[in-house]
Amino acid sequence: LGTGDVYWGEKINWNVDMKSSFKWDIKFYNAYMQEELLSMHNVDIKNPWEINRLQHLVVLGQAWKISKDRKYLKEISLQLNHWIDSNPFCYGINWTSTMEVSIRAINVIITMDLISDTNVWKNNYKAIEKLLIQHGRFISYNLEIGVLNGQISAGNHYLANLSALAIIGMVWDYFDESDQWRSAAMIGLDDAMKFMVLEDGFFFESSTSYHRFALELFLFPYIFGKKTNFFSKIIQIIQINKYHFFI
Repeated sequence: LGTGDVYWGEKINWNVDMKSSFKWDIKFYNAYMQEELLSMHNVDIKNPWEINRLQHLVVLGQAWKISKDRKYLKEISLQLNHWIDSNPFCYGINWTSTMEVSIRAINVIITMDLISDTNVWKNNYKAIEKLLIQHGRFISYNLEIGVLNGQISAGNHYLANLSALAIIGMVWDYFDESDQWRSAAMIGLDDAMKFMVLEDGFFFESSTSYHRFALELFLFPYIFGKKTNFFSKIIQIIQINKYHFFI
């Protein structure tokens, strides 16, 4: 996003735009005014949002997998616990976009899979479990879908919400809400294919980048379903269950 090389400090400030040095106050997620998030001059919330997706933790996990150097495990643990302490559930800018919450949840899951044979995973298990329950609940109560001119209005953000809910429900299948998240999200994705994919196979938002993104969001739950042995069960649910949980 044009920041160049940036030193984020010994501990990352998760609520700062590094380009402008603007820092957002910590407030309940729906207490922010729209202009506080997206309309300030020379301030771009995408800068903190990008690092708060925690996709760099996946890279650290891959580095551990290849090198077995424990410095990568240490960094994952330090950053993740610092993020949890700095971003209490539903408070701060990193809880204001459900798509950002969705992407972060999947990156945490993938990171934990990469280090699942380590003590770092075992020692942080309860904290990660709580974090993913919070992410799943936030997504389910804040789906990015609306009504415009009497018609359902939804796009790639909504697909990200459903994709994350499906994956959380499949990977962590013992949460109280796991079955509902998994089933409802896959039904929602199946329905979304019908009204978001055009006759020529292209995504309706007519952007090659969004087309690729949508393909990933449709594909990843399928991959996770195959790997977790939930896919055949989900197909049966889609075929026999006509009730749409979220639409």
